[in-house]
Amino acid sequence: MSNTNSAPPSPSLTAQTAEDDEGPPALSSEDEWCLKYLGITFVPALKETFDENANGLVSVREVNEFSQSKSMPDSWNILKRLAYAAMGVCFHHMSPKYD
Repeated sequence: MSNTNSAPPSPSLTAQTAEDDEGPPALSSEDEWCLKYLGITFVPALKETFDENANGLVSVREVNEFSQSKSMPDSWNILKRLAYAAMGVCFHHMSPKYD
């Protein structure tokens, strides 16, 4: 007896999009200075910035809160936010109104 119950082939899970071929976005010259503050030396300061409850773990919620924080100017991209946090700038004591 032969098995006639064959399922159709499943679609590929690794479908490529046009974005895959583009590589990382270009870094503006205005933001190049930020890169020197994202090295391994600054990981403890960044961890402390994200880990609000000081439990030693960084949750997705904590990262989201940092990236959407109103204590930093809205015009700052994530690279600037990370660089200033790595430098140890304390955003909690800054005015929450930046427009």
